[in-house]
Amino acid sequence: MNSGWISLHRSLQDHWLWEENRKFSKAEAWIDLLMSANHADAKLSIKGKLLKCSRGETLQSLETLSLRWKWSRETVRRFLKVLESDAMIVYKNETVTSRITICQYDT
Repeated sequence: MNSGWISLHRSLQDHWLWEENRKFSKAEAWIDLLMSANHADAKLSIKGKLLKCSRGETLQSLETLSLRWKWSRETVRRFLKVLESDAMIVYKNETVTSRITICQYDT
């Protein structure tokens, strides 16, 4: 049963099981990034700056992820570096936030 795929609806993030006050596992954090990625290009205003966020990207600061996952900012930073070294994401620090691009999002 380790082949094929399943579809997860983004509304899972609103479910009481997902919102439970807990420290996320690495797998949960990865799934959270996947569900947070834009499914279509968009423009977002963050701290008064208009940013384009393309399909497969999410704009979130280390602080935001730290609070959501109940991790320290340094733990978040190290986790994102591991994902980047495994070619799962591309991480770019922006002026007001961070840009995380999911590699192979379309496939």
